Order: sequence, then structure tokens, then C-alpha cells
Amino acid sequence: MDHISEKDIRTHVAIVGWGLIITNALLLLFGLGLFAMLAGIGLLSSDSGAFVVLALVGGSIGGVGALFSVPGIIAGWGLLERRNWARILAIVFAGLNALNFPVGTLIAVYVIWVLLQRSAEAYFGSQL
Repeated sequence: MDHISEKDIRTHVAIVGWGLIITNALLLLFGLGLFAMLAGIGLLSSDSGAFVVLALVGGSIGGVGALFSVPGIIAGWGLLERRNWARILAIVFAGLNALNFPVGTLIAVYVIWVLLQRSAEAYFGSQL
């Protein structure tokens, strides 16, 4: 599985790190925007029941988005900082992201392929 040279692993880890940060920040913004939109629609309807239901639905969706996006952002930041715990978190996160077929699966395969290389072990192991 050692297909990436130690010199090139730095580039691949940076791509994975920034990719995790950007995609998960977009997911977080989408969840927050959806919450704001649904709560705004409920507020504009002048019906307190509609506001409560739409704010609850929007908050739930935004909360789930945050629940899944914040660890991805943290993992991406940790990868850029060469933290070994971030490598492990990113691999676990990629496994969960593989369920988002087809794009999440492709990203997960790349993340797992990069972070399970021997050169990646050496790259992160040198910073303990």
C-alpha cells in the first residue's frame, strides 16, 4: 500500500486536510442557512405554531449538520498541524462519510488511501 513517496505525502495530506475543512464548513453553513430559512418562513407566516415547528425542524437539521461537520473541520485542522489523533479521526470520519454515495464515497476512498500509507504513518509519527 506504500504508493505515495514521503515527499509527496505532505501534498496529499494538505489536500485531505483542506478538503475536510472546506466540505464540512459548507455543510455547517448549509445547516445553519436551512435553520435560518425555515425559522424565517415560520416567523413570516405570523403563526406561532408554524414558527415553532419550522424552527424545530430547522434546528434539528442544523444540529445534525453541526454534529457531523464540526469533527470533520477539527480533523482537517489537525491534519494540517500534523497531529496523529487527527489522522485517526479523519479515517473514522471517512468511514462514516463513505455512506454519502457517490461523492462522499469517493472522498472517503481518497482519504483512507492517503492516510493508511506507510509514508503517512511516518509523516505523522515524526511529530509525536
